[in-house]
Amino acid sequence: MPIVNTLTALPISFAGIGVRESLFQVLLRDLRRAPEAVGVLIGALGFAIRLLWGLPGGAAFLWYRLPRVSKK
Repeated sequence: MPIVNTLTALPISFAGIGVRESLFQVLLRDLRRAPEAVGVLIGALGFAIRLLWGLPGGAAFLWYRLPRVSKK
């Protein structure tokens, strides 16, 4: 949802934690009459998936950015 992505990008909280879950909670309740727990679960799982996909990229970035010591 573009609205959720836009509002979680604002510097309101650390990595949008809490804001994302609250927005999903409200939007899914209003749009689909989903229970509030479903909105929180979807927001938390979305964050967890992005975090898990970002970890290998962060590790590769650090691996290739570390200075190499050459032995002469």
